[in-house]
Amino acid sequence: MNNTAIVVAGGSGKRFGGSLPKQFVPLMGKEIFIRSVEIFHRSSYINRVILVTNNKWEKLTRKLLIKYNLDNIEMVEGGNSRQESVYKGLEYLKYNSPEKVLIHDAVRPLFDGEYIETILSNIKPGCGAVFARAVNETIYRAENNKVIDSPQREKFWLAETPQGFVYKEILEAHKRGIEESNIATDEVQLYKKYIGEVTIIPSIFPNPKITTQNDIIYAENLIATKK
Repeated sequence: MNNTAIVVAGGSGKRFGGSLPKQFVPLMGKEIFIRSVEIFHRSSYINRVILVTNNKWEKLTRKLLIKYNLDNIEMVEGGNSRQESVYKGLEYLKYNSPEKVLIHDAVRPLFDGEYIETILSNIKPGCGAVFARAVNETIYRAENNKVIDSPQREKFWLAETPQGFVYKEILEAHKRGIEESNIATDEVQLYKKYIGEVTIIPSIFPNPKITTQNDIIYAENLIATKK
């Protein structure tokens, strides 16, 4: 077993507001990115955790990692976009590469680590795995705020993270994406275009992405309920 988790925490959090990026905001007393890192750090299925960060916040990030006894977490400077940040994390691993890699957004701090084994077990050559939530409400396709049609919701899923792949395959997908200037919002898009298929692992429990102040309230309520 040789599996690595890349936690992406390089965003500026402009939509969130405040003096610090959202990943540094405390969630029930503990910073959001710390909660995300701990999920993989404590998993027996993960050998290494790479934290991709904004260089501007490197000192604060390291200080917090030490505070929570996570000083063995490896840090990598991120890029100007999520796609570039993930690529830098993958490139960092190429001289001591893992077999499989999980890529997770630092602002999804409530992912249930019990699913790590399930995701890893579904990764194989030519096939990645993604944590995703089924759409359970009616959806519309629209233009200029006018409904065009209403597709069957059973065919649609909301992408979440982690997303997992054979390391060499997702690295190759990212390289080809850069070569062709293919902008992607997640790894599944690149993997599907250049490598192979992706299996969905249904997200049963809430795994919200912290984007706004209201998301903090929602996440804290979830944590309190779980406790």
